[in-house]
Amino acid sequence: MENGRIDFDDRLLKTHHVIDRWSIGIPFIANLAFTTELLVTPSLQARIDGSPLSIHGRTKPFAESRESDIALQLDGLDVPQLLSYAPASLPVAVKSGRLSTNLDLSFELNAETPVVRIKGTTDLADLAVTDKHATQSLHVNAANLEPLRNVYQLKCG
Repeated sequence: MENGRIDFDDRLLKTHHVIDRWSIGIPFIANLAFTTELLVTPSLQARIDGSPLSIHGRTKPFAESRESDIALQLDGLDVPQLLSYAPASLPVAVKSGRLSTNLDLSFELNAETPVVRIKGTTDLADLAVTDKHATQSLHVNAANLEPLRNVYQLKCG
């Protein structure tokens, strides 16, 4: 699909969202024995209310290892608008903020044990939060996250 568009009119919250410039790439996938080690490269690109989103993957969905990598990039997503759809309330009020990510996620099934790793950066810019602290921005570098093994190595600044 190329250049798709979704217009979402949220009458409850009295707001309008546009997801446009959709580009979805779903390559040929086969589970024949001689194709299981071939990399499949799905992709998704779009703009969410003007903020670019890019997801590119490489996967071997039928290989024994299920080896997969995903690059996730997001630029300037409006945080308060996103949080308005959160199922639970937060202990703080987020008045403004822009979320950007540059993350690499990987998955591998290693000797029947799945391994998930996340590396990269997440930025919150122009942040205004009502709490005891006057935080205005946050940069998080995920040096190595392995949630299934309870490994979390972060660098914040």
